[in-house]
Amino acid sequence: MTVAQPLPQDASLFASADLPPLSVTANRLLALLSDPDLDICDLAGVIDQDPPLAARIVGLANAAYFSPRNPVVNVYQAILRVLGLNFVRNLALGLVVAGSFDPRRCPGFEVRRYWFEALSVGLLAHTLAVKAPAADRPASEVYYLAGLLHNIGLLFLAHARPQETSAAFAEKRRDPDRPMLDLFRALVGATPAEAGGWLASRWSLPVPLVDVIGAMEVPASLGDYRQPAAVVRAAARMARTCSPDDAPLPERPAGHFLGLGLDARIADAVESDFLQRCPELRALASLLA
Repeated sequence: MTVAQPLPQDASLFASADLPPLSVTANRLLALLSDPDLDICDLAGVIDQDPPLAARIVGLANAAYFSPRNPVVNVYQAILRVLGLNFVRNLALGLVVAGSFDPRRCPGFEVRRYWFEALSVGLLAHTLAVKAPAADRPASEVYYLAGLLHNIGLLFLAHARPQETSAAFAEKRRDPDRPMLDLFRALVGATPAEAGGWLASRWSLPVPLVDVIGAMEVPASLGDYRQPAAVVRAAARMARTCSPDDAPLPERPAGHFLGLGLDARIADAVESDFLQRCPELRALASLLA
């Protein structure tokens, strides 16, 4: 059983939004999500038909975060030697979906922060899924993609309602204690999770993504995907404790993952490893900004 996420009271703001269609590349990558026989040549072939996307994948594979032994010169090498098939498939889909929007319309929208949090939440959610007990270990690829796209609704609102979204950011700077969700409801008419859930459904993204993205602001989700939703929310809380800039990082784990059923030592180790790798994630986010 899945649970549809509610739309805001004024759902007409989505119907009238400037919503671009998914690109040809995005539709091809979506088709590959359900292909059990996907091979490297098929995936590399789809990505190579989109030169800007191919350049981003190759650039990321050469980043310090992944520590390639030798330079990567094409998508095939990026998949085979560094990133892996499922990772590249999901990362490429996340990049082309996000590329549908132009957040430059929205003053105050921080592109580097968006990508730092997207990459961080995707990687954290995937790590937490892999660390889960073997008996209830989930499909970790779903967690990564859901984490990568968890805040796609914010990107959509920055594109479709730039003035209202910019006003919400400005008001938050004036009154830091006011909850951001209240500002979005009052000034934009929808929260990022409401917008993201609607967008994922409208684009016919896989049901797990629709449910998890739409549940980002729900403390206790129902349905088949409540566990990935809880994991992605916890990963987002962890990522938001760190600035995408060069501000000092927290000195020790803060217990963000202790309610997920993991051994406390494993949960602390995931947080500690993330904090150690934050400088490299900051560099990755700069490549995408």
